Amino acid sequence: MSKYHYSTVSVCVTLLLCAGASPAMADEPVGQPAVVTNLMECRAIADDTARLACFDQRTQELSSAVGDRSIVVADREEVRATNRSLFGLRLPRIRIFSRDDGEEALSEIETVIQSISRQYDGKVSFTVDDGARWVQTDGHVVTGVVREGTHVTIRRAAFGSYFAAFAGSISVRVRRVN
Repeated sequence: MSKYHYSTVSVCVTLLLCAGASPAMADEPVGQPAVVTNLMECRAIADDTARLACFDQRTQELSSAVGDRSIVVADREEVRATNRSLFGLRLPRIRIFSRDDGEEALSEIETVIQSISRQYDGKVSFTVDDGARWVQTDGHVVTGVVREGTHVTIRRAAFGSYFAAFAGSISVRVRRVN
C-alpha cells in the first residue's frame, strides 16, 4: 500500500471523527487539520453576515485543500473497507487507527481463499479475495481439503497473532505478509 494511501486514510478518519463531533467537543483539540479547525470556529461568530463570510472563506479553503489533495474526505463505509483491507498488518499506533467512535475494532474477517500453496517446510501460504497474503506459522498439518474457494475466518488472537479457521479443516496460527 502506498504512502499516499496511508496519508489519505489518516485525513479521512480525522475528518470523519470531526464530522460526528458534538458542539461540546468542538472546543477540545482532536488533532484535526487547521483548515477544518478554522471552519469550525466560524460557528462561534454571532453576527449572521460575518459568520456567513467566515463560512464562505473557510469552505473555499477546504475546497482548495480537497482540490490539491492535501485533505481527502471519506465516508464511514470507505473507512470500514480500508480497516478491513489493513486487517493483520502491523501498523504503528497512531490516532487514525484508534476507535474513538464507540465502534469495536475489527477482530475477525470472513473471506475466501483465492490461491494456496504448500511451502518447503510443509506450512501453507494463501491469498484471500482482497489480495492479502497469509502464511502459516505453527507446525500443524493442514489437510488437502483446504483449496481455492475454501472459506476461511481469520481472527485476532493473543499477543498480536492471528488464527485462520478453514472450513472443513483445523485452525492454524498465521501472519499476514503483505
